[in-house]
Amino acid sequence: ASDPRFATNPARVSHRDVLIPLLTRATLDWAKADLYEALEVAGVPAGPINTVAEVFADPQVLARGLQIVRDGLPGLASPIVIDGERMVSDRASPSRAG
Repeated sequence: ASDPRFATNPARVSHRDVLIPLLTRATLDWAKADLYEALEVAGVPAGPINTVAEVFADPQVLARGLQIVRDGLPGLASPIVIDGERMVSDRASPSRAG
């Protein structure tokens, strides 16, 4: 970054109020897949923000068997596997307020 306000992560955090609107304007007209590809080619760590439907259709989620149903609701299993065993939570989902 040629602007010293954005040269380091601490500087970007300090100037977030300026940076976020600049990034929003710069990326507004991009299709999500095109922006992700351009950032990947440029070596910028990034990832898409997916809808729930996109998450469940994601090839990695499908290949790793991460979609689960718990208490009748779709969800994601922990991606953490230790000694061949996937971590499992036995805690109940929080109740819905209201």
